[in-house]
Amino acid sequence: MAAGGDFIPDDIPIVGPITFRTIGFGITALLSVVVMAAVLRRPTPRTLVLATTASVLVFFCAMTQMHERYSYAALIIPVLLLADVQIRWWWLALSVAVTLNLLAAVPPTPWIGDLLSATGPLAIVGAITITGLTWWIVRSSLGSPASPPATTAPP
Repeated sequence: MAAGGDFIPDDIPIVGPITFRTIGFGITALLSVVVMAAVLRRPTPRTLVLATTASVLVFFCAMTQMHERYSYAALIIPVLLLADVQIRWWWLALSVAVTLNLLAAVPPTPWIGDLLSATGPLAIVGAITITGLTWWIVRSSLGSPASPPATTAPP
């Protein structure tokens, strides 16, 4: 919307030599270190799955030259944890958001293209949703070192 429906170039300096691409690299690097620290802090299979999923979504959300298809791995990896109710609901929300994002980017019919315009308000809602879901999975990968890992079966 800011560029009238066109992509905003990411290689034009916005402050001195800093470009949107540089900012994306910085955000990706920072959040990747946070995700890596989560795995080092609690090296469990659950943390590894959450952190891998978080890493995929961090790259998808923060890097400026991503295509919609790059979010697909974030739908496949957490399938290993779908027995966890919170992960299941998160995964369902992400599945809907990613599917709508794909349909908006490459509409299979003109009707869907009109309905899911990649430059309309629904696109902004989708971007905010996927970013929020990314934030949630990054936070979930951090966990709490004092608390035991979440279980799916009663004790």
